[in-house]
Amino acid sequence: MVIALLPFASCKKDDPADPSTTDCRQGVYDIVKEWYLWKDQLPQNFNPADFETAAEVMEALRYKVDDRWSSVSDLETYQQFFEQGKFAGLGIGLHYDQDDNIWITFAYADSPAGRVGVQRGWRVSKIDGVEVSAISDVNDAFGPSDVGHAIQLTFLKGDGSEETFDLVKEEVSINTVLHREVIQTAAGKTGYLVFKNFIETSRTELDQA
Repeated sequence: MVIALLPFASCKKDDPADPSTTDCRQGVYDIVKEWYLWKDQLPQNFNPADFETAAEVMEALRYKVDDRWSSVSDLETYQQFFEQGKFAGLGIGLHYDQDDNIWITFAYADSPAGRVGVQRGWRVSKIDGVEVSAISDVNDAFGPSDVGHAIQLTFLKGDGSEETFDLVKEEVSINTVLHREVIQTAAGKTGYLVFKNFIETSRTELDQA
């Protein structure tokens, strides 16, 4: 099980909503010990109080060989994503295959990556000029999910050519319907759409599609 946690959920009610509190850090550790897929890989004699934030606890516990996804999010970030359909980033989806190649699964239309034409099926070959195969921690190479963080990505396209873009992370508005079209078949017209996220803003997009 990949863990995606809200640190505030682990704090006592009489504590301030601060992810650096001991209760939050301990709460993350307790959840990971019970539910994490790679429980047998957790470090021994681990003390959550040795870290400043709940996010740092999760990063220290994350089994980096196989787990590139588990993380802790604050409440504001969670609400921005699920209620407002916004997040800070490049606006792309990534898939890691068994050979540790990184493939683009989608690019939101109005995002740093989408506006320059990044397409599903492209492969990320370099991050800031370094071959992906030479990077030990890809999460760290992509950097923080902060507005204004700059990164250079080189993509290998389907025709074998490469293209490099200098991108800056920004607040991205999610388009949950990634693709829509009407296909003419022998049986008549068929509506086809690709739906990505179940969030509050999805209803309007689905109605339009």
